[in-house]
Amino acid sequence: MKKAKFIIHNSLFKSSGYTLIELLVAMSVFVIITSIAIGGYVRGIKTSRQAAALAAANSNVASALEQMMRELRVGFGITSCPNGCIEFYNLPATSLSPLKKKITYRINGERIERGEDNNFNFIIDSNVKISKLVFEFPSLPVEYPTRVTIQIGIQTDEPGVEGGVINLQTTVSARN
Repeated sequence: MKKAKFIIHNSLFKSSGYTLIELLVAMSVFVIITSIAIGGYVRGIKTSRQAAALAAANSNVASALEQMMRELRVGFGITSCPNGCIEFYNLPATSLSPLKKKITYRINGERIERGEDNNFNFIIDSNVKISKLVFEFPSLPVEYPTRVTIQIGIQTDEPGVEGGVINLQTTVSARN
């Protein structure tokens, strides 16, 4: 006689689906990957904001620098002040014109001012900080026109943007 084999199926161990351990591992991996991705995204947003703020500050100071250079090219009697500013006249010293003005550029706090006969106005936005404004006069023979090297260090005052000094330098010579 043959023996009959009985197979008992235990329904507790043969269910379809995931165990609790598998779900916890999968969720942990998902949370780790998501937090890395969000951290990279937030860092990218911050870097983008810094770059935009520094670009705006650079553009603003470049406009002010262009204004200074334009006036220095046609200026007369260019001299430096003891406190680091620069002064000149918009017309020759022999001119008796009422349009003759004494022009001054200086740093006041952390902003650049332009003065016309000692009436000063800021020429850069309030969110731009000037860390350095230097006017240098290289030694040249008398027959050469006055040459001025301007150095400017700028930062932005935007919230959340720290560090990042941009240094600009240019040289301009008078045309007279």
